[in-house]
Amino acid sequence: LPVVESVSYDTISARELKDNSLNPFRFALDNSAAFLDEIPFYISISQDGVVTVRDTIHCTVARATVIFQDNAEDGTFSWTASGTAAMWDTTFVDYYNGAHSFADSRYGSSPNNASAYFRLNQTINLTEALHPRLEFWAKWAIEDGYDYARLQISTNNGSTWTTLAGSYTHIVAGQPSYSAIQHWVKESIDLSAYSGSNVQFRFFFDSDGGLNGDGFYFDEFKVVDYSQTPVGIGGDQPLAPQRLELYQNYPNPFNPVTTIAYQLPLRYQGEKV
Repeated sequence: LPVVESVSYDTISARELKDNSLNPFRFALDNSAAFLDEIPFYISISQDGVVTVRDTIHCTVARATVIFQDNAEDGTFSWTASGTAAMWDTTFVDYYNGAHSFADSRYGSSPNNASAYFRLNQTINLTEALHPRLEFWAKWAIEDGYDYARLQISTNNGSTWTTLAGSYTHIVAGQPSYSAIQHWVKESIDLSAYSGSNVQFRFFFDSDGGLNGDGFYFDEFKVVDYSQTPVGIGGDQPLAPQRLELYQNYPNPFNPVTTIAYQLPLRYQGEKV
């Protein structure tokens, strides 16, 4: 389908932030949209008329019920750090949203010879969850193939742990791990296999004595259950995402402004989902 709606931010000065809350994108979903479909929105960034970055965000066709969430703004009250060279804490150095995130090292590079855990104190009840997902934003700079961060889940109060694979993990030392370099991305991990259970989560950071990097950050950590009763979607009630963010854009130091254009290439018309 052709593009029928777009919103441009016009000129944005270096280090300036803008959102589209006063002029949101609006769209309706076709009847053919299925439960848990991921609807893509394509975003482009241009500078001096040249597209420099393209990215995609997704909207899930479902009603989301948040079971647990922590955005790092209240400190580490809900978490416990342990292990060797455990420096897990909140940090203001970088974050996805708000003013803080969690990181394996608060101010600088991750420690060498670390075997550090960051465990969520709360047990998450999935006994009535039908389509639960674990979602969070993360970034990392970790020596690839040698150092790594992992996310693990337990169904027996921490007696044993299973490493979870995500969209951005790859195998390091035999298990799914976050390694190498990645700017902020949204991780979404299907927890349907754990429906009916009480679960716990922890992050694990491991490093050798060689090169170290900036480490692992995560933010907006939440467990969400998706149901088949979307709200606010209909012929006269369009779904209107009001804030879109992109973090791969860096103004040219020789140019005082960067022009960012956001466009939706798809429009979905219909009465209901």
